[in-house]
Amino acid sequence: MQTVCLPEDSNHTEVQLSLLVEAFPKMADLCGGWLLHKSAGGNGLRKLILIPPEAEGYTAKALKAQSGGGKTTLYIIPLQETLDTSPLPLDSQHFSKMPKTTCYQCNEVMPLQMLAVHIITCIGKSASDEDEQQVNVNMEFKLCVDREGPPDRGILQWQRKKSSSPAGTLKVVYIGEAGVDTGAMKREFLTDMIAGIENRFFEGVEGQGKNPKYSLTDVDNEYFRTVGEIIAVSLAQGGPAPAFLKEWCYGFICTGDMDLCSLSKEDSLMLLADDISNCGYTSQIKPENKESIIRAIILHSTTRLIPMLQQLRKGMELYGLVNQMGMYPDACHALFVPGNIIMVDFIMMNCEAQFSERGTSREKSERRILTFLQDFCQEIEISGTKEPEALGIQEVLQWLTGQSHVPILPNEKRNFKIHCNFDHDCRERFGNHSICYPIVSACTKTVTFPVQHLSTYAEFSKIMKEAVRYGGGFHRV
Repeated sequence: MQTVCLPEDSNHTEVQLSLLVEAFPKMADLCGGWLLHKSAGGNGLRKLILIPPEAEGYTAKALKAQSGGGKTTLYIIPLQETLDTSPLPLDSQHFSKMPKTTCYQCNEVMPLQMLAVHIITCIGKSASDEDEQQVNVNMEFKLCVDREGPPDRGILQWQRKKSSSPAGTLKVVYIGEAGVDTGAMKREFLTDMIAGIENRFFEGVEGQGKNPKYSLTDVDNEYFRTVGEIIAVSLAQGGPAPAFLKEWCYGFICTGDMDLCSLSKEDSLMLLADDISNCGYTSQIKPENKESIIRAIILHSTTRLIPMLQQLRKGMELYGLVNQMGMYPDACHALFVPGNIIMVDFIMMNCEAQFSERGTSREKSERRILTFLQDFCQEIEISGTKEPEALGIQEVLQWLTGQSHVPILPNEKRNFKIHCNFDHDCRERFGNHSICYPIVSACTKTVTFPVQHLSTYAEFSKIMKEAVRYGGGFHRV
């Protein structure tokens, strides 16, 4: 809402210029005509009443009378066009006379009047924001791959794609499947690729960070460069983060140099494969020289991995990712180095259920199913840490949403919701039958639970395990 001061002798043209050009710049290009309306009381809740223009149009004198001397709010309503109501850019001339201030989180300069609203939603700038903005949305990078192929087949197809660049929007087609990639297939592909890359190209203890595997053959084939490009695309286009690197590897990618202080004795023990004499240590091998021997082993074990990291870093220059990592190493750290994420809480906090009428038996059964889901996810998370072959919580998330990771892009994280629906009438539709599985649409992140088959937790657990294990394709289980 704006207050506009008009000279008392203003004619229709002068009123129009004051309203359109000065007070409401978005109306400057309005060509379909407009009329003024007002609300007759009710604090603006009553129906708007048209203010008919006089023969000479809207004049300041007429508007003063219609608005009670400027006390009534007038509304401008276009006749043939839809008014653009999106916010003006912060550098708009419309804000030129307003006092400015800076948001500490994102360093944007904006009018003081807008800051209070802005800081509620501002989460600062991150490397992922910067990367996402540099994806070329006008170009597609399309891959046709076999679902069972990652990572080697996926890397090969990536390298053979000479006609387009991975700087474009990734689109994935699975051979033999009719799915159309609206985002879910891309996320599934990137999820499988990042998991495959971790197992194929890196080694170390799970959850404690990994180093690149020493392989000059992979370097000669430029596989590590392609791995770097895939990592950059995954971060920028909604895939998982490669949170499996050793601290020193992350530091090298950020700076291009190796920080000896970030190396630990555990690194050397894990990589020790050669005799001490082959590590470049030329002094006497005796207990008193233990620290020097360990240092020689560390240097030998890590410096031979530099070619792999250099090639990986080169691939990650896509979208300027390496530059962002160098500028914001602390902000990017969690994307590359293992940390603790409570995935069950993330799943449950982002469930949006379509409950039946409150207090009904249907609503009670629906809420019971969501408690089953929470118990199931917690049970899976605990058993996954004890039994290597057990179903993992990441598999549950991927089955529900098409991705096995918590979103890293801020706008994607804000909009991430799992829509839970409930089917109470499958027996009425299909007749007497013994089992139904939940129906999942990964593209829309929607799951429909067959209520009549989920009366107990034992039933829920059995059906869910079967659905997650065997229902990963683009079809109904």
